[in-house]
Amino acid sequence: MAELEAVEQSIEKVIESLRELGIIVEDFQEGSQQLLFDSINDLVKDFQKIDAQKEACVGHEIPIDVLSFIDQGHNPDLYTNRALAECIQTKLRTQGKVEALSSFKDNVEASLGAAGMLAEDKSVQESRERLAEFRKQQQALQQQQMEQMQQQMQQQMQQQQQA
Repeated sequence: MAELEAVEQSIEKVIESLRELGIIVEDFQEGSQQLLFDSINDLVKDFQKIDAQKEACVGHEIPIDVLSFIDQGHNPDLYTNRALAECIQTKLRTQGKVEALSSFKDNVEASLGAAGMLAEDKSVQESRERLAEFRKQQQALQQQQMEQMQQQMQQQMQQQQQA
């Protein structure tokens, strides 16, 4: 992780160097030519440093959507927040559908049971128990995923605040 932080610092250094170079070019005067050359040389060294650190980034993929979001001038943390909000909304919609189907199933069973059409045997009871266990596992897994996503968001926010 320290390697990625070094890459991040190097990228921030390049951005700062580009900003300084832009100021020098914008206010260029004959006497500032050496300063311009020095800034360009520093920028080249910064790019070389990033190139030397490229191995630290192997295996880390950044989704194209995130890069497009950044290219549009947005903060990548906003992308993460929006993605998390979409996941939460999808989870809530899915939970609603599961609850509606469960309620529907209970109503059908109650109707069939009242009409004497539903025979309770051992296999039906076992199926219900397996279904209930499956639901519990799914809810636990969803809860665990949500907690992990929230922890990641908190870590990103803390890192952003520290930076």
